Amino acid sequence: MMNHTTQKTNSDFRHLTYSHAPDYSEMHLHHKLWNYFHEKQIENRLLSWAKAAKGDYFRQPLDWKLVEGNLVVQLSPLPEGYLPFLHIEKAALSDESKGKLLISICRALSILHEEQFYMGFLLSEQLFFDPETLAIIIDVQPFPSAIEFINHLLTDFSFTSFPRYARRFLLSRAADFEAIHLLIHTIYGSDSVPNNLLQLSERLRTEPETMLFADEIADIIRAAFQLPEQVQPLFYHNSPKWLHPAAAPITQEHQKHFRYFLQSNEKRLLGLVCEDEAIRFDVYTQNVNEMLERGYFFKIVSQGLPYSTLREVVSRTLHLAYGLFPESITMLRNLSRKFDQLLKKHYEGDDILYLLTEWLYQFFSSIIPMFPVQNIFYIFENSEHFDEDSQLIVRFSRLCCLPSKPAYHHPGLFRGTVPN
Repeated sequence: MMNHTTQKTNSDFRHLTYSHAPDYSEMHLHHKLWNYFHEKQIENRLLSWAKAAKGDYFRQPLDWKLVEGNLVVQLSPLPEGYLPFLHIEKAALSDESKGKLLISICRALSILHEEQFYMGFLLSEQLFFDPETLAIIIDVQPFPSAIEFINHLLTDFSFTSFPRYARRFLLSRAADFEAIHLLIHTIYGSDSVPNNLLQLSERLRTEPETMLFADEIADIIRAAFQLPEQVQPLFYHNSPKWLHPAAAPITQEHQKHFRYFLQSNEKRLLGLVCEDEAIRFDVYTQNVNEMLERGYFFKIVSQGLPYSTLREVVSRTLHLAYGLFPESITMLRNLSRKFDQLLKKHYEGDDILYLLTEWLYQFFSSIIPMFPVQNIFYIFENSEHFDEDSQLIVRFSRLCCLPSKPAYHHPGLFRGTVPN
C-alpha cells in the first residue's frame, strides 16, 4: 500500500512562470489555470495588490492582458543585483543578515495586512533581495487560496509549500505567519535554523494564531539577534476583519484522534457524530485539507432500501474508475455485472450474504491497486438511514474476510448519526 508522500514539483510544466529581461519582467499565468481559478479571481488579486502594496518593499504590475488565453502581467524590471530568495545560498549571508531579511518581510506583510491583503504562501521565486543592502522586493502572489492546488493535485508547488491556514477557503494573517516559519527553514535550511529562532519557528508552525501582527514577529527576530528596536506608530483596530479564522468547533483531543485516523493508513471505521451540518462540514474540510496531501473522497447518501447504500458505494467508485482507467473498462463492467446478478438473486429470495461479501473483497482488491493514490475515503451522509443489509455486509466482510487479506485504506466517515 502507498503511504502518505509529498508531491514533487513538476518542472516540465508550470501554470505560473516568470520571464526576466534587463528592461522588463513578466509573469505568465497559463490558460489551463482557468479550469481551477476563475480569471476574475486573479484579476481581483492584482487590483487588491495595487491598492495595498505601497512602498519600496513591493513591485507593482504595470499592466496585464490576455494573450492567446494566457494572462500576462507586465512588471517593472528588477533593480540590478537583486536575487530571488531561491538563490539565497549563493549570497553566503550571515545568520544575522538573513534575520534582517526576515524582519523586512514581516514589515512588508504588516503593510499588506493593513488593507486585508494576505499572501497566504511565500514563494521563494517571488521574493527578491539585494545581497549588498539587504533590501527586499516582493511580487504579487496571485492565487486566492491553496485549495485548488490541493483538491486538483496541481503540482506547480509541493504540498509542504502551503501553510495549513492557506489550505482553507479564505486566506488570513495566520497563513502569512505560518508562511514565515516555512521561509525561515527555506533560507537557513531545516537543519541549520539558529537556536535563537527555533522557539519562534515552532510557535509559528504550531500556533500562528497566537500572534496578532507581523510586526510582533519582526520584534522577536530583532531581539534574537540583539538588533536595535524600531518604534512603529500605534494602530488601533476594531474591525472584525482583524479576527483570526475560527477553528473547527471540536476539542483538541477529538481533533487529535481525527487527524491520527486520517494519516494512520490503517483500515478502520470512524464515526463523526454531529447533527449540525455546518459544523460537520467545517470539521471535515478543515482537517482533511490541512492534513491530507492526496486522496479520493466519495460522498455516499445513505438510504433505507435493501443494499441501497452498498450500491451507492459501488456505483460511485466505478464511475470514477471508468474515467481514470478506460483501458480497464471490460474488467470493471464484469465486476459491475456480477454485482447486479447477486442483487437479482437477493430479490428472488436467495441468501447472498457470503457471496456478496466475497464479491466486495474482490471488488476492492481489484480496483484499489489501480489508483495512483490509495487513500480512499467514503463519507456517509444521513447515516442514520444506512440500510441494515449493507451494514451486515460491511460487518461480515470485516469480521470474516478482510482481516486475513492485504489491507487497503478505505475507511468510512459517518456524518449524521452512527448507524446501529
